[in-house]
Amino acid sequence: MEIARAGTSHRRSFLRNTWRSLVGAGVLHGLVGQASQGASLKPSTQRLTVALTHRACLGQLPLVLARELGFFQAEGLSVDFLELESEAAAFQAVTKGNAALASCAYPALISLQARGQPWRSLVVQTRSPMAVLGVSPRVSAEIKGPADLRGRRVGILSSGAGGMVLEAYLRRAGLTSADVVRVPGEQATGLIQAFRTGRLEAIGLSDVGVASLEQLGEIRVLADTRSQRGTREVFGGLFPGQVVCAPLSGGGLGTGIAQRVVDALVHTLKWIHTAGPSDLIRSVPEGHLAPDWALYLAAFEKARDGFSVDGVMPPDAPQTAFVAQKALDAVLMNGARVDLERTYTNEFAVKAKIRFRA
Repeated sequence: MEIARAGTSHRRSFLRNTWRSLVGAGVLHGLVGQASQGASLKPSTQRLTVALTHRACLGQLPLVLARELGFFQAEGLSVDFLELESEAAAFQAVTKGNAALASCAYPALISLQARGQPWRSLVVQTRSPMAVLGVSPRVSAEIKGPADLRGRRVGILSSGAGGMVLEAYLRRAGLTSADVVRVPGEQATGLIQAFRTGRLEAIGLSDVGVASLEQLGEIRVLADTRSQRGTREVFGGLFPGQVVCAPLSGGGLGTGIAQRVVDALVHTLKWIHTAGPSDLIRSVPEGHLAPDWALYLAAFEKARDGFSVDGVMPPDAPQTAFVAQKALDAVLMNGARVDLERTYTNEFAVKAKIRFRA
């Protein structure tokens, strides 16, 4: 067993290094040169911490790549990540001054304002939730639509957009998540194992977990929000996913620094939409690609359309998210006063869009 694992590891390292040696040198030289040229325009470097959850998930990829590609450095920024167990902990880290910014799902900002804590998105990383709801082949023939999920066991990650996708899908048949047996899980691996062994009949997932089930024919997708088209089918419009945000007051973040952060991220979003497999293998941290870089690439290609192209909040997307959040958390949202225009700004993204022709 150990010999087999070692052999697999060596093969992955060999393939990765081969990609790098064949295609990396010329492009990497251009990227380094571009970063160095940008950095030379900034006389000083500003250290900055971003609080986030699940750094290796695809929704955080723009942030990760902005650092790996040197785009933060080109803007005179040295960015650290503070990885925490929940979005609530990320918000608290910013409030306490342990981080300047947080990365979160946009609907969380709607909930914060409903609680009297106004935050706003500075830049949109993903324009879809990037989550999938699917059923097991064991019961696939029995489930033709949302009404057939009544009473079924559905595994949903405690974090992520799976619960919101499930709720929106059930609403088509006038149902809510109270009409299914919702089984929460903290880790995707545990839910996937339960799904494969028949303890779950449906599952809501994202990223590599979905790709692995798809490649093995172990899931039939009911609702797919990895693309703009699928997101519109589920929610009736575009739905902002992951955003980088700050308290509405700005906290300790100056306007100039905010613009530099957004510039780096919009630069990265433009790169993402033109990147090939070799670019990703060379640029994504190796720990994110493990245990199977081919599976990671498959997951990325399925989700590429879900990444924003310019960081700008789409006009009707906040309202789409508000409707979904209200259905998901009626106790909080009913009667709450929420001004959606105060939950985001396009001021910085529009300037970056012009600068990088995104």
